Amino acid sequence: MKKLTFLLIFCSTALFGQYQNGEELLAAMYKKYAGNYCQTITFDQRTTRYDTSGIVKDTTFWYEWISYPDKFRIDFGKKFGGNCVIFKNDSAFNYRNHKLVRKNRDENDLLLLLGGMYYRPFDSVVKRLERLGYDLDAVTMITVNKNVFWVLGSADGSQKVWVDKKDLKVVKIKTKLSETDDLEIAFDEFKKTCKGFTETKVSASKNGKLEQKEEYLNLKTSVAIPDSIFIKK
Repeated sequence: MKKLTFLLIFCSTALFGQYQNGEELLAAMYKKYAGNYCQTITFDQRTTRYDTSGIVKDTTFWYEWISYPDKFRIDFGKKFGGNCVIFKNDSAFNYRNHKLVRKNRDENDLLLLLGGMYYRPFDSVVKRLERLGYDLDAVTMITVNKNVFWVLGSADGSQKVWVDKKDLKVVKIKTKLSETDDLEIAFDEFKKTCKGFTETKVSASKNGKLEQKEEYLNLKTSVAIPDSIFIKK
């Protein structure tokens, strides 16, 4: 029944030439890229942070490992230096000086939308995004500087996803940090990797103000990442 539902969604989209809702858009993305995005990625990240007036506060390096669908580690300042966050199995573990200081539930919609969704069953992807507050009933098409995008989410919603019409890759995400704060992350540059894409430059704005820019260096894909990377001892 699940396979039949997915097939009907995709066929109806192909027949009418446009997406009637967000689930149809997700179905097209899934059909194109399921199992095709690089499952493992490592890179060094040059991180530039800005104050509320737009002035650079500092520039540091972060070191990151990703294993889709649900493993992600960031080391801050120094690789294996003791300050890191590890996302694993819908939870986030924060360490300072090698000590666990906080653990909380975090389904990490960024990890899901940037590649994790292609290593999960489609119905699971839909349920997760609905649970995270994305309105899958709404989808619109917009044109910016002659580039066409699909926008998943209602016009007044705090959770949105911008998808490039040509490649069906995610180019921007707006997500909710709290009841009063939202975070908008734009993926400014990409590299063609495996049979998909990996972002290489990213901008993050909190409540409409630029907060951080990221540049990914020494990018490696489809590499062996031992599970011990995601277990802090």
